[in-house]
Amino acid sequence: MRRLPLVIALSLLTGPALGQDQADKPDPDLEGAKSVLKQYLDTLVKGAEGKKPKPADVAKKLQTAKKFIHPKTLELVAAQEKKGQVSAPMAVWFHANKDYWLQEVEVGEARKSALGTVVIETREKNWRVEESGEDGEAEADSYLLAKAGGKWVVVDKRRNETFNDAAIKAGYRDYLEAEKKEPEKKEPEKKEPEKKEAPKK
Repeated sequence: MRRLPLVIALSLLTGPALGQDQADKPDPDLEGAKSVLKQYLDTLVKGAEGKKPKPADVAKKLQTAKKFIHPKTLELVAAQEKKGQVSAPMAVWFHANKDYWLQEVEVGEARKSALGTVVIETREKNWRVEESGEDGEAEADSYLLAKAGGKWVVVDKRRNETFNDAAIKAGYRDYLEAEKKEPEKKEPEKKEPEKKEAPKK
């Protein structure tokens, strides 16, 4: 009879610990998206390394960042480049030639958002081409990531603001695999069994 209270006490001690272990497990989607963003940002920072890098050289190096960017985002940037009016923040190679490039970055919180996306906050300092100097203060930026072709890619960036669920649903529906319906599988047509003719007598 004395063992019963001891068993209950032990179960109370181990119960919360097990729940805590499950809560501490990293989310594979958040970890995967964050890993890709870090690689992307590392590519941008490394593209501007060296003493007094020339904007044209930085712009050329930043072309390699395209492999981390969503295909539809690249299509949008290409269309803007044809018009000569590029506003998309993901066109880092274009902005580096005339305006700015990433100098320092700190990756912050990652959270799941609408339609299977992940939003990641950053704090960034840019090098300004015209001023020939770095930003005095870091700006709070935000990146939207989603899966394309089974892998995480960067969809878009917002400077000095973040993404919310409503904006993602309204503006990025066509980008996201979560919205793509799988084509219905057609059932194979059933062949009727061939009728065997009765042997002639």
